[in-house]
Formats: sequence, structure tokens, C-alpha cells
Amino acid sequence: MVREDNSFVFGTEDDDDEAIVAAKGKELEGAWAETKQEVQKQMQLLASFGTAGGVADAAMVPRTSALLQDHIANLRTLIVRYEMIAQQYCTEEGVQAAMRTVQEWKDQIQALRMSSRNANLQAKRNIDQAEGAIFFRVDRMSTFAADSCSMNHIVLIRAFYAYETFLSGVSFSSDNLQADPLPKRK
Repeated sequence: MVREDNSFVFGTEDDDDEAIVAAKGKELEGAWAETKQEVQKQMQLLASFGTAGGVADAAMVPRTSALLQDHIANLRTLIVRYEMIAQQYCTEEGVQAAMRTVQEWKDQIQALRMSSRNANLQAKRNIDQAEGAIFFRVDRMSTFAADSCSMNHIVLIRAFYAYETFLSGVSFSSDNLQADPLPKRK
């Protein structure tokens, strides 16, 4: 084969095309591996929300989940691009091997989507448990505070009654305080 500049080219155009297609396929496979690894890292992060940070992690769940969905969308895009490259292989074996890879990737995306859903549910469970623990503590504190407030409430009522009786000129004594802390007005 002779080029326009009269130099000799060894091989055929099919070999060059096959090499270009194979190189592009390898590039997409590398991008797939990197993106898949990022998806798995984001899923682990998402599933761990609520364990260490408690309820504070709840604000990060939507952002991390959206980022995870973006990565999964990138994987779908890589599949479409790889399908287009697969059709450009010169040999039938090359096309079939590429289509098997496409099918494997589609199966992996389905598994990643399910894992993503499970990670979201795990984050929700962890955050709900953290909220439950906080509400339990707050409930116990409020019960204690209510008991304390009841006693404080009675003391305040008695003090108010004593002040009111002082202003009205009635002498104050502990005999004036019966079981009902507020006397009936005349």
C-alpha cells in the first residue's frame, strides 16, 4: 500500500482501524473500572451515614445519593459508547466479545442500582436509630425535668401566693397553704 506522499505503509487500513477501535475500547474499560470503584466507595460512605455522625449525617444523604446516581448515569453512558465501539470491530469475534462485555456491564449496573438502594435504606435506618437514641435521651431528660418542674412549679405557686397575700395585707403562714396551693378568692 502506498500513501499519497509515496511512502510505504506496512499493514492494512483494517489493522489500523482495529487498533484504534481496540484502543478506544480499552480506554472505555478503564473509565468503567474507575467509575465503578467510585460508585462502590460512595455506596459504602452512604451506608455508613448515621453510625458515627448520628443525625448530623442526615444532611449529607441527599447530596451523596445524588452523586452516586450521577456516577451510575456515567456508567450507563459508558455502556452506550462501548456499544457503538463494539459495532466498529472488524471481526465477528471482536464484536461478540465486546457485546458480552456490554451485557456484563448492564448486569453490573443492575446490581449497583440494588446496592445503591440498599445503601440508602441502611443510611435511613442508621439515622432513624440515632434519632431514636436522641429522642429517648431527651424523653428521659424531659421526664426528669417534668418531675423537677412539678416541684419547682409548686414552689413558684407558693411564692406567688405569699407575695400576693403580702400585698393584700393578709398575714402569711404555712397554715394558709393547704393541699390546694391556690386559695379561692372572695
